[in-house]
Amino acid sequence: MQSVQGDFTCPSDYPGATCECLSILPVPEMKWDWCANEGGRCACETHMRFGATGTNDMYVSGYFDANPDVVKWVQKPIVGDVGMTACSAGSFEGGIDPFPGQVL
Repeated sequence: MQSVQGDFTCPSDYPGATCECLSILPVPEMKWDWCANEGGRCACETHMRFGATGTNDMYVSGYFDANPDVVKWVQKPIVGDVGMTACSAGSFEGGIDPFPGQVL
């Protein structure tokens, strides 16, 4: 995947929020590919999402059950102005933070 930094692969253990771009594959397959870390810019022409899956401790501790406002991901279609989109909650409708009050 290409980002403003050129060809770069996000490490699988990156602890923060990221953006991902929906890759269109032969029907019915589609998958999300990393395109930027929070604060970067994402070159996406399909759908983009922002957030994180959370940490293992969040699943084990019941964090998601105790915090129903956590949605993990927000997404939007990329239409019209295709280009480098900021990887931040502010780039999505309503500026919804998928992990309010958390720095991942």
